[in-house]
Amino acid sequence: MNIPAQLVIGSHIYNNLLEQEKVKFKLYKKYNNLNISEWLGDNYFYDEEDLLTFWGVKKLKDINGCVYVRRFDNLSRKDEKFWRSLSLNGDQIKIYWC
Repeated sequence: MNIPAQLVIGSHIYNNLLEQEKVKFKLYKKYNNLNISEWLGDNYFYDEEDLLTFWGVKKLKDINGCVYVRRFDNLSRKDEKFWRSLSLNGDQIKIYWC
């Protein structure tokens, strides 16, 4: 059974990957200097709270990095566990099961 998914990672995880893994990801967006009063979300983050949780910070202005996306035709639970192990405190990683 194939379980398609999108893996969304932040700069910390991406920068620690080997080059042959980095080429499998696409840059989605650079987040920095977010000094807006209310952030309303985008394709991967529902709202300001979701974005802050992803980055592991308390204020939008503290976000400084890029988000990368990789699509999988079949992401196993073993693969999920591996990718989650690369994050610090569960930050900078999201998986969208398709």
